[in-house]
Order: sequence, then C-alpha cells, then structure tokens
Amino acid sequence: MERQREAPGTIGDRSKRRWKEASIRCMLKRLECSQESVELAEHLAKQSSQKITAVYSSDLRRASDTAQTIAEKLGLSQVSTTPLLRERHLGRLQGLTPKQAREREAHAFKILASSSGDEPIPGGGESFGEMRDRAARAAQDIARQHEGERVVVVTHGGVLQSMHVTATGKPAPGRVPNASINVLSISSDNQWKFQSWCDVEHLKGVGFLSSAFGGGAKSG
Repeated sequence: MERQREAPGTIGDRSKRRWKEASIRCMLKRLECSQESVELAEHLAKQSSQKITAVYSSDLRRASDTAQTIAEKLGLSQVSTTPLLRERHLGRLQGLTPKQAREREAHAFKILASSSGDEPIPGGGESFGEMRDRAARAAQDIARQHEGERVVVVTHGGVLQSMHVTATGKPAPGRVPNASINVLSISSDNQWKFQSWCDVEHLKGVGFLSSAFGGGAKSG
C-alpha cells in the first residue's frame, strides 16, 4: 500500500500517546473493472509495511466485488460487508443523470447540491448528515474491532467525502477518484486523521486515470 513513511515520534509511536494505531487504514473508492481491482490488490500487498488483517466493504456489489478481489490477493478468506458503508441514498434522484435531476426534480437536486447537509432528499433519500453519521459509526466500529491493526475498507466517493468532514470539519477538496487510496487513522479516544487523501500513484501507467470519475447514472 502506498503510504507515508513513519518517522520516529510520529504515527508509529502514537500507541504510547493513546493512538494505538487503531485504524481504518485504507478507504478505497470502487473500481470499474477487475483488472484495476487486481492492480490495486497487488499494490496493497507489496507496499504495506504492516500486515492487513481484514477487508470490509459496502454491501453494494460494485464495491464488494472489488473487495473480494483484494481479499483473495491478500490471502484473506472473506470480506465483511455492511450497509453502513453504502453510498448516500438519493431518494427521487436515484438513477437519474445530473441533467435529468435538474430538469425533473429541481427541488431535490437543490437539496443534494446544498452545503448545509441537514435536509433529507425527498423520496426516502438521506441528508448528508445522515450519511456522515452512519459512515462514522461504521468506521468507529471497525476501528474498535481492530485496534492496533491495519484493515482495508472498500466504499464510495460520497462516504469518503463525509468521512473527510468528520475528520477535519471541512468539505473534501474536489471529487474522489475511483480506486484512490485514502489512509485514515482513528485513535482509541476517537480522534480522526487522514494520513493521505486521494492517492492515485499506483494507477499511473495503468490507463485508468482518464476515466477515474466514471460510474454511470446510478453510482456515486
């Protein structure tokens, strides 16, 4: 896994200062095809200086398929899936392109585009805050179960953006590329810190970056 090297006195020593490396180490956006899944899995296996002990995923197939490829490459027997890591439910906007959403569901689209995050999208959709809270619960649960370990979590762009808000109090800078690696540590006293954000070095030369924001009308 491509990650920052730890200098003495920094993240590697935080177990002495209540950090304990209890962490979700890799937040990975979904991949569009199996070849990129293999490339990413091989990269994680080669570059990780600490053994990866588990793989978690959104239960949506576009994420869980990628997670399964990664788990197999890492020699792990199973993937733990959870709906808490799903992409935001968009209510009446679900399945629409942005153009269709603006034209057919202007009010719902305005809510989606709002930065307030407090109003649910009509038609059974979530507010940004609701997604942020459930994603935070998932992250905290995983960190508690794997204190001192490194795990891989395969999830979606909106979920990652919400975790960035939880960790920093600020919106994420720009969109999250498919297959990017985002390294997050959660301490034993629930302090969040991203060690890296949207790392795509492992994709250079693979011929994937030009379509790294794909996914179609129904994906996020």
